[in-house]
Amino acid sequence: MNLRRSVAMPTQDNWQLLLDDPKEIKHVINLLNAQLLIVLKKAKADIYTVDGQLHRDLMKRMTTIARKFPNAGIFDSEGKQTMALFFALNYDVTIYDYIRY
Repeated sequence: MNLRRSVAMPTQDNWQLLLDDPKEIKHVINLLNAQLLIVLKKAKADIYTVDGQLHRDLMKRMTTIARKFPNAGIFDSEGKQTMALFFALNYDVTIYDYIRY
């Protein structure tokens, strides 16, 4: 909880999900943001030895959510940019392009 309070968390405006139901949007954003926090916590604990490990773990987690909500657009350009910006702001700015593309 302390980590969540100390980082810039993506909002609905950042994710720009392609869902119509506001409750579903909120639910999916909560799922996505929870996974971002898990990966960030692991990154800050030096669990990953290279950026590729962080990227693989992040994509695996996001793919799981994307499969549950295939029409949400999680991997659209806005979603990828949101993930990249989250880690650039809260972890290491040099990882932005690695995650974004």
